[in-house]
Amino acid sequence: MLTLREKYYDFDQISSKVFKCRRDDQFFTMKIVSILNEENQANNGVPYWIIREISILKELDHINIVRLIDVMTDGPDLFLVFEYLDNEFQADFLKNPKMFMYPQMKKEFLYQILNTVAYLHARKILLRDLRPENILVNVRTQVLKIALFGAARTFEAPLEAYSSSVGCLSYRSPEVLFQFGCEKYSTPNDVWAVGCIFGEMLLHRPLFSGPSDVELLDEIFTLLGTPTEETWPGVTSICGTCALMGPPQQPKDLAKEFPMLNPDGLDLLSKMLCLCPNYRISAEDAVKHPYFKGV
Repeated sequence: MLTLREKYYDFDQISSKVFKCRRDDQFFTMKIVSILNEENQANNGVPYWIIREISILKELDHINIVRLIDVMTDGPDLFLVFEYLDNEFQADFLKNPKMFMYPQMKKEFLYQILNTVAYLHARKILLRDLRPENILVNVRTQVLKIALFGAARTFEAPLEAYSSSVGCLSYRSPEVLFQFGCEKYSTPNDVWAVGCIFGEMLLHRPLFSGPSDVELLDEIFTLLGTPTEETWPGVTSICGTCALMGPPQQPKDLAKEFPMLNPDGLDLLSKMLCLCPNYRISAEDAVKHPYFKGV
């Protein structure tokens, strides 16, 4: 059996734990995972989260999900080998002023993300940490690929209680931010994250960026209005009299906030950013939305 460095070579460091490498005439991305000094380890010493990530990735076959090619060990480290993509969605598209995304490209990118989320939800998989940093792009084909599944979990009904601190703060849904009584969040949490990414593509900045749960909720309610029992049945029993709700605010006119969107686009955005998770559009229904006609 070939050793790691016999099988892969020409290592080029991308970040502290990620390398670009080569085998024959093909490039790959290699992620290094230390299996020492990790909390929550399985009996074999491998962290639980990486076992979940490997198990999930091995089951998936989708054009918009990065392919796990190989898993190898070398001393105290585990090496995950993925297909190589040359661009990061956030750094090379959202934050790069030289990379202009015309409206049709944004629509196609959004469709690819939603289609992938619908595929995962149909297979009872929650992403839980969907954000631009976790998306890669093949510039030549303009194909997006979701790349990180460390926070992903499988789910069944009835739902388990999950951590309310998972995922990047800016893309957490209101039901996760409320925390109290809301740990059993489900697929709508991922759809909310897609809605935030949609807004970010349109505005070229994060839609919400509060540094804490309370400040982020205030930003959300400033744009979308404070939830009530009419718009989110049961919300007052979830939050009680805690300060997270803040003073009542009326929703802003999304047509004025997003003048670049047509009525179909505004309708889809509002349905993905619906405060009540039970009323939020599903990924399966979102990909069928009239906004994507012609995609």
